[in-house]
Amino acid sequence: IGIAGRHFIRADDYKVVQRLNAIRNPHAIATGKVIRIPRDVLKYRSIAITVASARGPVTVNAAAARAAMAVEEGATVRTGAQGFATLAFDNGSRTSLPSNSALVIRRARVYQIDGSRDVELELVSGGVRSKVQPMTSAGDRTRVRTRHSVTAVRGTEFGTVVDDKGVI
Repeated sequence: IGIAGRHFIRADDYKVVQRLNAIRNPHAIATGKVIRIPRDVLKYRSIAITVASARGPVTVNAAAARAAMAVEEGATVRTGAQGFATLAFDNGSRTSLPSNSALVIRRARVYQIDGSRDVELELVSGGVRSKVQPMTSAGDRTRVRTRHSVTAVRGTEFGTVVDDKGVI
């Protein structure tokens, strides 16, 4: 209950953790017991993401993109024909979208409890090229999802492409 008050979004979320870990009395947890806590209940701050560059038709949530524009969790970035965009993350990671691509920022968080970074990008169409900085915390994770797969990395450069049918 004390951990919930300090680190959970809602103090009542201790009940979720209690059930998940089969804890009978949340006021008396045995010393040394490992407790699994779902990331969805943890307090976080948003990762700062900006448009590093945009050329041609590029939108963020249907508004014309411009350099230095903030991109929030939940935003959709689209490039049209002859469009190209690069997103810059606050740790130096970068993600670029070529023409005719769409990307949703599903998650971009740093958790208060341990400082771990959690980035999840969903490639809806087209392609994406990412250069992800090496992890600094054991809990760091960066993922690129499509309808059919998930690519997870911890510090590398990689690309993902989806064809018209949503296949990688």
